[in-house]
Amino acid sequence: MLEGGVFYFRVTGENDYGVGVSAETKDGTKITEKPSPPPKLGATDVTKESVALAWAKPDHDGGSRITGYLLEALEKGQEKWVKCGVTKSVHFTVCGLRENAEYFFRVRAENHAGFSDIKEMLTPVLLKDQLESPEMNMNDFPHNTVYVRAGSNLKCEIPLTGRPLPKVSLSKDNVLLKSTMRFNSEVTPDSIKVTLRESIAGDSGRYDIIASNSNGTTTSFLNIVVLDRPSAPIGPVQMLDITEDSVSLEWLPPAYEGGSPITNYVILKKEVTSANWVEVSSAVARCTMKIMKLTTGLAYQFRVRAENKYGVSEHIDSETVAVNLPYTVPEAPSTPEITAVTKETVTVAWNEPKSDGGSHVFGYHLQMKDRNSILWQKVNKMVIRAAHYKVTDISAGLIYEFKVAAENAAGNSPFSEVSDAVLAIDACEPPISLRISDITKHSISLAWHKPNYDGGSSINGYVIEKKEGANARWSKANLTNVTDTRYTVTGLTQDETYEFRVMAKNAVGSVSNPSTVVGPATCVDTYGAPEIEIPQEYFSEVKYRAESSVELTFNIIAKPAPTIEWFKDGRELAPTSQLAFKHTFESTSLFLNDTTRLNSGTYEVRVKNSMGSASAIVRLLIQDKPGPPRWRDRV
Repeated sequence: MLEGGVFYFRVTGENDYGVGVSAETKDGTKITEKPSPPPKLGATDVTKESVALAWAKPDHDGGSRITGYLLEALEKGQEKWVKCGVTKSVHFTVCGLRENAEYFFRVRAENHAGFSDIKEMLTPVLLKDQLESPEMNMNDFPHNTVYVRAGSNLKCEIPLTGRPLPKVSLSKDNVLLKSTMRFNSEVTPDSIKVTLRESIAGDSGRYDIIASNSNGTTTSFLNIVVLDRPSAPIGPVQMLDITEDSVSLEWLPPAYEGGSPITNYVILKKEVTSANWVEVSSAVARCTMKIMKLTTGLAYQFRVRAENKYGVSEHIDSETVAVNLPYTVPEAPSTPEITAVTKETVTVAWNEPKSDGGSHVFGYHLQMKDRNSILWQKVNKMVIRAAHYKVTDISAGLIYEFKVAAENAAGNSPFSEVSDAVLAIDACEPPISLRISDITKHSISLAWHKPNYDGGSSINGYVIEKKEGANARWSKANLTNVTDTRYTVTGLTQDETYEFRVMAKNAVGSVSNPSTVVGPATCVDTYGAPEIEIPQEYFSEVKYRAESSVELTFNIIAKPAPTIEWFKDGRELAPTSQLAFKHTFESTSLFLNDTTRLNSGTYEVRVKNSMGSASAIVRLLIQDKPGPPRWRDRV
């Protein structure tokens, strides 16, 4: 009979009288035999207590459908095979095995005819965990990103492998996340399951994932984007280019776009006196807009919203802004200063305003008055372009005061403070050779020479001014009139830096321009080797007529106090009826009376203290009438 065929059978009785009626089987009978054994058997996964087995279907099913497979196990060293499972599939996991033991496995296929021959593994399987580094498969998440609508739930499953089972941690913004009613992460043998309930915009962001076991560590991340309307634009709203009828606004995009690009911004405005907001535009594509056709003199407030395909954000409001001219009148210039005076002219100078009001200062207006009058008169007919002006409409002997205002496109500034009064006379020249002669931690000593020109009247005093630091203003340093050409400024601050200048006054009240500034000098106790200042005229031979008085003076700087010696042609000098010395902290002088040719020669001063020494020389020539002729001896 043909294997696999279905056959029907019948039986007919027969006796001496003949053949009877046949009886047939109701159901057909299929001709089958046992299947062939599975051709392959192997272990696909091994742990310390289980083995996952897989095999191939028999090449020949014996003419009948395979109904199942019988698996048996034999521990190495034992003799008895133990049934460990029956399955209809071609794979099976055998559990409950002993750790570190070795097992053989075999499988048999079964059909209606019975079991096939055995397929047995030739080598045993050792029961222990197979170490495998963790690995996450993000292929199902393009750009490692998942999306969820605001208010909806998110469930995602990230494939995970690794043995032993990895430990997994999630963090957001460097903060380790714990499971809550809304957020939960679960680790299974083959995946990480992340669940987020009722998502909100704040759930958006990068979630860092770390999976680790004893065989290694791997990291990845998951971007969760909550699809929602954007957050409010970032303020403050900047208001630029304010004119009499327009304002330019600028702002920054929202920190959170809602998972969808910003399509436009909605701008509204309202007058401060009104409660109603009026839409200006809902089609603004960039973070800037110039709002036109505003009413001059009114104050406005502006509101900005962002919009994407999921909705419109909350708003941000600007500060209140008044729509006026974009500039104001400037501040007043500085107090005018008198820079030059004669009996016919006064030159006045000032500094430009600290603020120009937003518009360039293009000129100045100067006024003056007699100190004894209350009426101010305009000095200039045309606007003054420079920050100084020479006033010529002056009457000699009168005392004048000045003030000045600046002008820009918005108009004239307030007038400055009134200048110091100035007497219209020929002024004396400033003092010369101003120098610092000594410094302590609370004082600085100054010395100078008289002006070369006294303005036609004798000098009767000096005004000393100081300036503390680089940006300070000049202030008076002497409270009483100084008649000498030296002065010590006291009450100074230790370690502070100062500058100084001196002005001369003559008997008719004329005050000179300031001298050359000396400094900056720092108030500290200074010690050092002596220094000698040699006058310019001493660099060449100094000449005097016979019988005249001679004074030779050198300025010195020396601290601690020095010893001073004078020499002539290498020989030390001592006081006599004709010769005298004068020593001060700042200078040393030699005086000669009734000079003769014998006083001609090279004079040297030597200055010495504990820190060092210095010297200087001057050649003196006394010019006299010639002596009597001498007769030549006859030969």
